Amino acid sequence: MLFRSRIFGHSLIYGMDMPMAFMGLLTVFCFIKGLENKYWSLLTGFCLGLALLTKINAVLLPIVFLLWPLFVIVLRYFCRERNRPGQVISGVGASRLIDILKQAKWNFLSIFFVSPLVIFCLWPGLWYHPVTLIKAYFLNKIDRMVIPVYYLGQQYTQDYAPWHYPLVLILFTVPVVTWILFAMGVFSYARKITENSKEDLNKNKANEIGLLILLCFDLQLFLAVLPGVPKYDGVRLFLNIFPFMALVAGWGADWLWSKFKTTKNMAMIIAVSSFAVL
Repeated sequence: MLFRSRIFGHSLIYGMDMPMAFMGLLTVFCFIKGLENKYWSLLTGFCLGLALLTKINAVLLPIVFLLWPLFVIVLRYFCRERNRPGQVISGVGASRLIDILKQAKWNFLSIFFVSPLVIFCLWPGLWYHPVTLIKAYFLNKIDRMVIPVYYLGQQYTQDYAPWHYPLVLILFTVPVVTWILFAMGVFSYARKITENSKEDLNKNKANEIGLLILLCFDLQLFLAVLPGVPKYDGVRLFLNIFPFMALVAGWGADWLWSKFKTTKNMAMIIAVSSFAVL
């Protein structure tokens, strides 16, 4: 991700966006680790609290975590339908949903109890004016002045730029190689979950974690394109989606490397590697 010129450029600016991108990724990492270890769950709440103190964009992370088990159930039903008729697959449906909630219970407890405690302890103003500052925390993001932005040949001074502003900016600022690897990553993930395999879905928990990563990218991008959400300063306001885009591109790189290991065509390897370096 740091090889992207705009990410590197924004990392030199004294602002909250790069710290938000880092804290968002760290919170998701702790959440994943917390599914197996309750001590990481404690860090999940702590990191989310820091993320919320950094920027309000972090409020979407708990929503992603809550929606993730439901998407997992949809994914498992989809995989079940693609398996051979009559094949018995355990852990699909309500029972798997209960299993996930049991796994993530310490994460959610930490989010609902540790995060508010971290916010309260590290924001001294809340010690004296809690209601006023919490109200201002949200209203300050709702009622905001329009910052002029030049976009696709038009100057927007009275209203925010159109909803497709983030999509166009991402499309034309992310390097072509990253886009190719990202597409390969989505393709390789789709192949994994659509394989007509006899393997028990309970052994494919990596697919569920992959779904969480994709949700972190998709839902945060969805927030950026909503009408009424500020759109200016290029990609700065949605920098927090790029770490997850980089992870998916990493899947593509891993898939591409697996193909390289099975080929003896050095000319193709050298050509693709040279293209990536450029």
